[in-house]
Amino acid sequence: MGEYDKLSPDIVSLLDAKSVAQVASINAFISLETALQPEQERLLTNLGVTIRTLAGDVVTCDIPISVVHKVADLSFIRFIEKSRSLSTEK
Repeated sequence: MGEYDKLSPDIVSLLDAKSVAQVASINAFISLETALQPEQERLLTNLGVTIRTLAGDVVTCDIPISVVHKVADLSFIRFIEKSRSLSTEK
C-alpha cells in the first residue's frame, strides 16, 4: 500500500501543505475492518487519539496530526477521513 492509500484527499492536502505545523489535530472519521476491539482502542489512545464515538466499524475522533501516518499504518484501519462541519440552512 502507498503512503496515502488510507487517507482521504483532504487529509493528504493538509499533510502536504506548508501550514501543517499550525494544525495540532484533526477531527476525523475512521473506518475500521471490524468493530473496534479493546486492544485496538488502547493502541489508538496510546498514539494520542481521542475517541469520541464508536458506532460499529466507524469511529469519530481527534487525531494528532503528527501521528496520522502511524494510525493509518495500523492493520485494523480501513480509511481515515477528515470530518466536516455541518450547518443548517436558514
